[in-house]
Amino acid sequence: MAKKNLRIFAFGGNEVSPVGLKDPKTGKDLIPDIALQWQRTAQTCKLVADIIEKHPDDLYVMTHGNGPQVGNILLRAEYSRPILPSLPLDICGADSQGAMGYMMSLLASELQMRGIKRVVSALVTQVVVDKNDPDFQSPSKFVGPTYSKEEALERKAKDGWAVKCYKKDAEGKELWRRVVPSPVPTDIVEIDAIEALIGAGIIPITVGGGAFRSPWWSPRRRTAKRSTPATTASTSRRPRASRPRSIPASRRSSTRTWPRPCWAICCSNGPRPAAWSIR
Repeated sequence: MAKKNLRIFAFGGNEVSPVGLKDPKTGKDLIPDIALQWQRTAQTCKLVADIIEKHPDDLYVMTHGNGPQVGNILLRAEYSRPILPSLPLDICGADSQGAMGYMMSLLASELQMRGIKRVVSALVTQVVVDKNDPDFQSPSKFVGPTYSKEEALERKAKDGWAVKCYKKDAEGKELWRRVVPSPVPTDIVEIDAIEALIGAGIIPITVGGGAFRSPWWSPRRRTAKRSTPATTASTSRRPRASRPRSIPASRRSSTRTWPRPCWAICCSNGPRPAAWSIR
């Protein structure tokens, strides 16, 4: 029996919805609309389908970033504050997971057109984080569109945002963005569901944006060595290589041993040979 690999594809949120785009006529910042996001998602799903077509028996997981998407959700919530309640960050994270999971499900259509019978399923997920993670004190996750330094500092003074310089544009001008906490996840709440989908040969779209921390969830089968969950929700990044996450045996629904995963960083607009970096 041929050995199966577990291949993990990570869509960059900034690739689906690029920041720093300029209107060629006015020079003003552009926020990519949904039509452009659909187009870029479709392009990347074709790249993913190419690999699945070459390795039909392997196991697959898809995940994604969500910085620009969460930032846009927050902006919509802010503009509607006169008539609607504000949205906490965990709700924004769940919103982005559902919407991006729906869009990334284009992969199922692409596979179907190629005669490949694989089910793709989006799963909203939560993570456990350490309430003492330093990122709560010094936020590092960029969300939303870019601003000039003056605009960013004005929003900091007016709305209490944490802001940082994101990068410099082609003319050397600083582009600033809002930042929110992004603590390192120590566990995935729905890990059993993810493993069940993989075991059934389904391709899950999961842990989008690193997932989020729900203030209502209480971890089960806690041990003294497990991290204490934070009460603050956040969009979080994939665990750093120096701090890998380990799921205790008691948290698994089966004794299945999964293959060592191959990480693939997806770029929707790059040339095909450079679009994948396996590590």
